[in-house]
Amino acid sequence: MTDRTVAILPLGNTGSLQRAFERLGCQVRTTLDPVVARSADRLVVPGVGRFGAYMRTVREHGLDGAIRERLAADRPTLCVCVGMQALGTGSDEDPDVPGLGVLPIRCERVRARRSVAFGWTPLAGCPDDDASAYFVHSFGFTAQEARTAPGRWLVASHIEGAPFGAAFERGRLLAAQFHPEKSGAFGRAFLSRWLAGEPAIAGDDAWTGAGSMTRRVIPCLDVSRGRLVKGTRFVDLVDHGDPAEAAARYELQGADELVVLDISATPDDGPTRLAMVREVAGRLSIPLTVGGGVRTVADAAALFDAGADKVAVNSAAVRGPALITAIADRWGAQACVLAIDAQRADGRFVVCTHGGRTPTEREAVAWAREGEARGAGEILLTSMDRDGTNLGFDTPLLEAACAAVGLPVIASGGFGAPAHAPEAIGAGADAVLLAGALHRGETTISRIKRTLADAGEEVRACLSPA
Repeated sequence: MTDRTVAILPLGNTGSLQRAFERLGCQVRTTLDPVVARSADRLVVPGVGRFGAYMRTVREHGLDGAIRERLAADRPTLCVCVGMQALGTGSDEDPDVPGLGVLPIRCERVRARRSVAFGWTPLAGCPDDDASAYFVHSFGFTAQEARTAPGRWLVASHIEGAPFGAAFERGRLLAAQFHPEKSGAFGRAFLSRWLAGEPAIAGDDAWTGAGSMTRRVIPCLDVSRGRLVKGTRFVDLVDHGDPAEAAARYELQGADELVVLDISATPDDGPTRLAMVREVAGRLSIPLTVGGGVRTVADAAALFDAGADKVAVNSAAVRGPALITAIADRWGAQACVLAIDAQRADGRFVVCTHGGRTPTEREAVAWAREGEARGAGEILLTSMDRDGTNLGFDTPLLEAACAAVGLPVIASGGFGAPAHAPEAIGAGADAVLLAGALHRGETTISRIKRTLADAGEEVRACLSPA
């Protein structure tokens, strides 16, 4: 096929998918028209959020019949995340809601360390060496179910011994539980093979050897007025250059995700720098979280349109916790990160807002629990006492928070040496976030990952030894 036009159903935050195809030289159109969905040369069916709400949207727009018809005609179709789950008969997430019934299997809860599985997992049955893909989900096709559906499968496992179907291929239907647009070089190769009409999956005998979800190493770019900065406890800021250049460099070094925090937006009551977010997002093929100045659903929408995959809420969520639910209801829990800046005060951890400048009466661990109940999908937990000190993470804070919630927790504040990473994981964290030590060249992502691997933790391979 020589034509490079791709139609995408805008079911969720599809900006990253659109940019991924544009980088591959495609013309992209978004549409909810069932006529276009039925007839497009190539159709992408993405999706995020709850299975029931997703299927209701599909049926309200008359897309269910259109998708079935194009699949029956074996027209090139790519289904991603909930779009893959929709191919089955239903999901335990919403047991009374039927799926499309294209595959005679049902989604079940996937066993993972947390109630929501965030991160990278090695794949079995893949033609690429060292293939890992980025997942965000709680439900999927387990091995027992998936093996009954004829076709070629990629397999992953969030706990050793519990494999699930990571991707499926039959004819010109390709479906992925992971997000290829956020899966780095492997994801680009995966999409390229689909565009070229080539098999994306090697074979169907991959039900052994699937690895477990890896620990994540996440660089943080604190940005003030469009420049990359770093200080101590969010003050005494030092300029470290252009954030987009740093983002590209850290992806090459093996960053698993990237976080951008506009630390000037909330204290100065100014807008988040959308142009900067677009530039950073345009350099990345790994997940991007953006925070700072997110006060409303409209602010979140603007960040998603600019290229964010997740948004982090902090000060505005403390003032109005309904913001968490509003974002999660519209874009899914996986898109809403609750950022908590915590500080010790009178024997407890209190929440601070406005870039860590304003202590509140909220207790940090209780706020984490409330954030989970209101729909957040991940906790970014920063120790204000340790931030910028290089003294290591606040393990008592991490232990208390990780024991209190079922969400993935990112440890932030205090990283100074690779040995601090396994200490944070040992305290219960799912990922570590760092900034100054990277910006100053005191360590590299590969060194941190080697230290984690030596401690018995599984990590994603780095592309560069730097």
